[in-house]
Amino acid sequence: YALVAEVHALLPRVPPDETDQYATMIYSREGKMYFNANDFTKATKAYGIAIQKAEIRIAERCRGLYLLLQRYAECITDQVKIWKLQAEAAYPNDEKARNKAYGNCELALLRCIEIIEEGHNRRSDLLILPLTRLSILYENLKLYKRAELLLRRCQGVIIVQFGYDHHDLKRIDAKLKILERLNEDQSRAAAVVKIQSIARMRREMKRVGALLNKRMRRHELAPPAIRNERDKGEFLTKISGQLDVGTAMGHQVVDESSAMIPTPIEAAA
Repeated sequence: YALVAEVHALLPRVPPDETDQYATMIYSREGKMYFNANDFTKATKAYGIAIQKAEIRIAERCRGLYLLLQRYAECITDQVKIWKLQAEAAYPNDEKARNKAYGNCELALLRCIEIIEEGHNRRSDLLILPLTRLSILYENLKLYKRAELLLRRCQGVIIVQFGYDHHDLKRIDAKLKILERLNEDQSRAAAVVKIQSIARMRREMKRVGALLNKRMRRHELAPPAIRNERDKGEFLTKISGQLDVGTAMGHQVVDESSAMIPTPIEAAA
């Protein structure tokens, strides 16, 4: 803490055009120190200042942009951890409220990913940290397909930047298999619920039909000719013979001049 105070005292001596750059470094380190000490209130304050100053410098396309983006990503991911812990502490038994509170985490990580893509590139190794954190967040929200897609993108970044022999790839492969299985189980459970809902609906239809002494039927599907664009001409030809002469789609033609113009049914016939 004494060292942090000494460093803050040196900020006025920094050249004006470099103040935000050094301030970002100082506040990010200060935030990390408070984060490790579980003082989340002071950590949030320090990270907030570091993130604000970092975004200003990133927008200016200053030199040393890579290191600045690296500190920015670290600040965002640590801040997301704090919000997540606070949400779990505030809503320990309310999953719906807790998931709603995760919204700030999602937005912050999406913004972090976007800024890194614009400030560096879409295959930057700096994307690994926010992509991994966002994948974990989606897994907690039981959005397994999104989590899998983000982790696959992270896998691609690692391969491009570090090659196929990177030690993290085995861990990611194992995690992807887990997410695939969870997604399949979730899809299977959703299909079961749908089947059960249809079964309940049919039972209710039979019950209502018995009360009304009338057979209840589901709505019939449209004729295949309507559902299939290729058979439209055949369908129009088939129904044209069912209409009276001098009518258009069953309605009497009032304007005599329209007799000079073939109706859509006549044109199709």
